[in-house]
Amino acid sequence: MDMLEFIPSTETLRLQLETLVFNGLSAVTNRERLLRNSMFKVYVEASLDDGAQGGDGDDDGGELSSENMDLDILIMEDVTFVETLQNINSIVLDAYELAEENCGELSIFLERYQENTRFRKDVSDPSRYLGTDVHDFRELLDKYIQEAQDVDTVAETASCGLLLLDRTELNSLLKPSPRKCLDGLYKLIPVVFRLLNDNLTKELTTTNDRISTIPTTVEEFSESLAFLRELQAGHDEIEERYRCVRSLYHLLEEYRVKMTDTDQMNAFVLTQKKSQLKASMELFEGCCEQYSAKFGIELEARLPGLVSKLTTVSNALSNSPLFDLKSNINDIIGYLTRVEADIIQLETEVKLHFQYEKTLGLPQSTAFEELDDLKADLALKIDMWKMFQEWRGVVSVWEKQRFPEEIDFTTIVDRVEHFYNQITQWEQRLSEGMGPLCVHLKSCVEEYRVTMPILTDLRCPSFEERHYNQLRELLGFGIRHLGSSRTSMNAPVLTLGELVQMHLSPFGSQINRIATEAAQERLLKDMLSKIIVLWERLEFDVKPHKESKEYYVLASLEAIYTTLEESLTICSQLSNLTRLVRTSLTPLQRRVVVSLVTTDVHFRDIVESLVAKRVTDENDFLWEQQLRYQWYAESDECEIQQANCRIKYGYEYMGACSRLVITPLTDRCWMTITGALELRSQMSCKMMGSILNGVIQAGTWVCLDEFNRIDIEVLSVVGQQMSVLRNARLMDSTDVLLDGQCVPLREHHVIITMNPGLRSDR
Repeated sequence: MDMLEFIPSTETLRLQLETLVFNGLSAVTNRERLLRNSMFKVYVEASLDDGAQGGDGDDDGGELSSENMDLDILIMEDVTFVETLQNINSIVLDAYELAEENCGELSIFLERYQENTRFRKDVSDPSRYLGTDVHDFRELLDKYIQEAQDVDTVAETASCGLLLLDRTELNSLLKPSPRKCLDGLYKLIPVVFRLLNDNLTKELTTTNDRISTIPTTVEEFSESLAFLRELQAGHDEIEERYRCVRSLYHLLEEYRVKMTDTDQMNAFVLTQKKSQLKASMELFEGCCEQYSAKFGIELEARLPGLVSKLTTVSNALSNSPLFDLKSNINDIIGYLTRVEADIIQLETEVKLHFQYEKTLGLPQSTAFEELDDLKADLALKIDMWKMFQEWRGVVSVWEKQRFPEEIDFTTIVDRVEHFYNQITQWEQRLSEGMGPLCVHLKSCVEEYRVTMPILTDLRCPSFEERHYNQLRELLGFGIRHLGSSRTSMNAPVLTLGELVQMHLSPFGSQINRIATEAAQERLLKDMLSKIIVLWERLEFDVKPHKESKEYYVLASLEAIYTTLEESLTICSQLSNLTRLVRTSLTPLQRRVVVSLVTTDVHFRDIVESLVAKRVTDENDFLWEQQLRYQWYAESDECEIQQANCRIKYGYEYMGACSRLVITPLTDRCWMTITGALELRSQMSCKMMGSILNGVIQAGTWVCLDEFNRIDIEVLSVVGQQMSVLRNARLMDSTDVLLDGQCVPLREHHVIITMNPGLRSDR
């Protein structure tokens, strides 16, 4: 029931009254006339005949013609009749307005009725009220008692002018509503009390049984003592729950809610259980000192057994086969796996021992300080032997690959570098006896690490006959026809394993020199070939000599002279470079020449690529992505530019380093380096903070290599440090608060590299 309605409604009553008036009018105006009655038909007809024969009689035409008169219309058009109808309507409307005002006081009861209907649905589920406070229950009881008293004051009838309101049917809905809610509460509260009382009684019973049990072992006493401290910590919670149950019991008594004898008995039992638990806790606490002394002796007696297990594990990690290179790898890994299980079991027992010592209030034993070192040593041995197994597996595949067509140089170099980096880390924390294994593994990896760059040089596509002859004289075997076995059955074959066994490292520098000379000579020849092709295709502009058609003269020599000057300049440069390459140069001079030639050729290729792609706008990304050097005369400094990155050159002296061959991959690497703010690996928070402090105050750049080796804890701190520096740079700040210190902030650059080959879950 959402709203109150009148029956009949205003319109219905008004229409009924109008109908009554018009029905009365119809009864008055439409009565049967005597002239039409059949009993008087004889007389009426005779009178009509006489009237027709003579003209002296009275004229009855007026009476007879009244049959055609519309009397009801005359009355309805009468002013008095119309006013009477309007007065009746006004009386009805006024009566209903008065009735609506009278019913305004019932709106609050209607709202309560709707709320009570929802409450009766909720009260049917006791589980929803298990956490309800006793004060809330008291408020609900008082609320519905007051509502019942209020609704009883609503009269059955009410006079409203013309109307008499009959509220009997309405009261039959409103008056029982609060009483039904009270009945629901009278059923709900005992159920809630019963559930809470039973739950707390069971918990107190279980707790009392557990705390009152006499411990017979260290484990039992430790558990009981820990449980006692847990009970003492949760004492306030138990007291609060007990107070809530007792308050509910008193509430039921106060409002005289009917309870069963069982409920009253259970309330008494709860009080007894609480007293028993308190007594048991006091008794156990009083005996704790005696128990601690007794079981402390027992705990100390267990210590030699744990120490013996620790010694056994330590001896197991010193077993001689672990350091013998001839040992079976699978057997060693299986053996170490079993030792690992023993250490895990021992660690669990030691943790329990420490827990018991803490529970008994005894000082922590120092006999297991080397356990962490044993775990680290075991992990190192397992990793090293597994890598030894992995290395043998990959080498067994690599050494059978034929040079050069079957060898994946990139993959092998990456794997070898991964192995080498891992071994380098292990060297810093080797345990006694593991040195020979690590040295052997490192020497095996080093053989491939040294050989692969040499084999890369031997694959140089610029070799000519004389270069092959030089290599034959140097190495003692030819490489010209290696890899041509597919076309010739008698072609020589060398595998990667055979090349590694040849120990080519003493010839590495000489092979690199020959390969570099071949590559640079090829570049010089290509440049010379372009000049030759240019002159071979150059067309002279000629015109007929005077009027002769058989003789011609040159028309314009400007283009020819321009081309000639460019060609002479290039030839002069080529001559100088050729002389430098072919003459005896110092290692420093040769590095400078090689670097210049490599850089110039790369620049030439870039310009040709931009021309071919019709790049004419300096905002074109094909131009923006190039690593460029811009000189600013006004500030007298050089700036490195790439995409949206701007870095001051810095003029850091790098020495006479050999120039890395420039490839599309290295170009993309520069895009990565200049386009991202990154970090470094294997640093503690303190070390990282010192490095960043130096970088930002000196205004230098730093490259943090293989950042994914860093511990996750350090990574989080370094990430916050970098975020602080980045935000300060964005705000153009002159100082920054780093690691609690306010330091000057200069323009700097931080680079991070990640090694995807590392086994890392970070």
